Amino acid sequence: GVTSSSYTTDYYSPPQKKSRLSSANNDDDDTTKRSSSTTTAAAATLPKLDTSRPPTTAELRTALQSRHPHYTRQRETITTMYHQLQQCSREKINTANQLKSMIDMALGRLSRDRNKFEQDLGLSSSS
Repeated sequence: GVTSSSYTTDYYSPPQKKSRLSSANNDDDDTTKRSSSTTTAAAATLPKLDTSRPPTTAELRTALQSRHPHYTRQRETITTMYHQLQQCSREKINTANQLKSMIDMALGRLSRDRNKFEQDLGLSSSS
């Protein structure tokens, strides 16, 4: 794995996780050697960061892919769940609007019927 001494400032992962990540890379079995070699190659190509500026989007993506390969899948899962929540919210709003329209129509009918009954019975609508 890549040691933390090769970078002056590492925006990519918190210091407390580095030892765990490097030991996890050493414990890989043959089934994950291919993915870990890709990860190691990507991590080895990470540039030294300029401490006078924040990291760019490309640098962050490279770091996330090399340090946290499951990030993309987890993000997609969260995004999917968020879109489902938005859809449920829109459906609730639409249902509430439909219910309001139904109630307004019913109240309008009741008001017309009341006015008609008052006229038929000869009562004034002001009382």
